[in-house]
Amino acid sequence: MDPKSRLNEIAAMRGSAAILSRLRWIDDRIYWTRRLARSEISRKFSISVTQASNDISVYTRLAPHNLVVLRDKRYGPAPGFAPLFDKDAKSFIEAARNDPEGFPLAIERSGDPWREATVEVVAAIIAAAVSKQPLAASSASGRLVLCPYRIVDDGSDLFVRGWDHELGRVEVYRIFDLKDPRPLAAIPWIDAAADRNYGAAGR
Repeated sequence: MDPKSRLNEIAAMRGSAAILSRLRWIDDRIYWTRRLARSEISRKFSISVTQASNDISVYTRLAPHNLVVLRDKRYGPAPGFAPLFDKDAKSFIEAARNDPEGFPLAIERSGDPWREATVEVVAAIIAAAVSKQPLAASSASGRLVLCPYRIVDDGSDLFVRGWDHELGRVEVYRIFDLKDPRPLAAIPWIDAAADRNYGAAGR
């Protein structure tokens, strides 16, 4: 039976959520830190070392070629290690930072684009999208009339993407550059279906 089928079988068992949680944790620790001790499983989940050993046994049955025993009696990844669960580096580090034993890495953001955006402009964009009334605003390139479809957060800045009535096409504008927003009820709303290229060519 392949590992995925075995995981499905475990998911059908009583107490499966707790078992799967521990198996995922084992898989993550081996994948990200390259080392794991039974005592760490015991402390993390408040279970006995015997139960931790059982969890390791279940894991090795699912993935017999994933673990090797290191000299200090910890476990490490075998050369052919293949993770049983999907991996997300950010989620792992954020969860590990909350571990009582601590974690040597933190995630640091140099800035939060939402904090720097003008609240009034963001509110006007939201109101325009909800009421389906185009939004007039000033930008570095002059006055624009926009039907906003989505706010784009690229991690360092915020943008609004929508139909630009002046240019007759979908455009992207930096929210921080927009000033004096106001609704324009007399201008027709262009539906988001016009944004056919988002995802392919969109920001």
